[in-house]
Amino acid sequence: MILFLIKGIVLGFAASVGLGAVTILVINRTFRSGRASGFISGIGSALSDTIYATIAFLGMGLIISFIESNQGYIRIFIMFVLLFFGVQTWLKKSRPAVNQNKLSSKKSFNMFASCFVLALSNPMMVIVYLGIFAIFPNLTNSASDWPQGGIVVAGIFSGALIWWLSLTFFLGRVSRNVSDRFVKTLNQISSIIILALALYSGISGIIELI
Repeated sequence: MILFLIKGIVLGFAASVGLGAVTILVINRTFRSGRASGFISGIGSALSDTIYATIAFLGMGLIISFIESNQGYIRIFIMFVLLFFGVQTWLKKSRPAVNQNKLSSKKSFNMFASCFVLALSNPMMVIVYLGIFAIFPNLTNSASDWPQGGIVVAGIFSGALIWWLSLTFFLGRVSRNVSDRFVKTLNQISSIIILALALYSGISGIIELI
C-alpha cells in the first residue's frame, strides 16, 4: 500500500512540474500577493490534474476517445481560455510583493476556482497521464482494486500539492526582496507568455483540423 502511495506522489509531483500557463499564473500571484495566494491557486490546479489522472487511471474509454478525436477543437478552446487569462494578467495592477495577511475567503475561492478552471480547460492532461501510466502498468492493474486505486489517486494529488507548496514557499521567501516595479514587470512578462501559449495552442489546433 505504501509503495502505491509513494509512486502516486512521485507521479503527481513529476506531472505538475513544468512551465505552463498555470505555473506562470501561480508564480505571478505568489510575487504579487504572497505565498498563500500562490498555494491556493496551486490547489485548484492539483485538483484538476487529479480528476484527469483518475480518468486516465480508470481507463474511461468514452471520455478518452472523445479527447483524442477532438484534439483540434480542444486546443482552440484552450486558446480562448488562455487569451482571457493573458489579458486579465496584463491588466492587473502592481501590488505590494508581500500582502499575505489580506487574503479574504472570497479572494481565496476566486484564486482557487480560476486556476482550477484554467487547468481543467486542458483535457490533454489525460493523454499525458495515459503516457505516464503506460510506463507503470502495474499501477493501472490496481484500478479494479479500489483501496489500492484510491491510494494511487490520493498520492497523485499529494504529489501535486507538494510541488505547489515547495514552489510557493521558495518564491514567497524571494518575493520579500522585490520591488513593486518588479511585480509590474512580472505581470507583463507573465501575460506575454500566456498569450504566446494561447497562440501556440490555436495554431496547433488549426493544424490538427486541417
